[in-house]
Amino acid sequence: MTDLRPLIRLHRQRVEERQRKLNDLLGLRDQLQDRVTALDSALAAEQAVADGLPDAALHLVAFARETQRRRSRVEQSIADAERWIAAAEVEIAEAFQELKRYELAHEDRCRREAEARRRQETALFDETALVLHRRRTSGEA
Repeated sequence: MTDLRPLIRLHRQRVEERQRKLNDLLGLRDQLQDRVTALDSALAAEQAVADGLPDAALHLVAFARETQRRRSRVEQSIADAERWIAAAEVEIAEAFQELKRYELAHEDRCRREAEARRRQETALFDETALVLHRRRTSGEA
């Protein structure tokens, strides 16, 4: 029978690779959410400045429009990242199931091999005991 340990190692690496990909995507989503927060803060700061200056109101409208346009693009990117995260989670689950399949097969194979060795040892001990018993009984007769 072939050794399953190399396959287990390969699939473990695949799971880890997919987990790293997921972590990268989660980091990207967090950066994008931070960008939305920064845009909101910038708009609030501009509004505070515009409240004190009547001429700044015209510029505030253009700034608010541009900020909203940027925010919409970032929110679309967040939605894309969420879809990628969901797909990455599915890939991790599939890779983990494949890894578990090989690990369970390896454990089962090891258990069967150990049981076969135990049966062979028991048969050997039984045969040895039978030979000793025959010697003793033939010597007594």
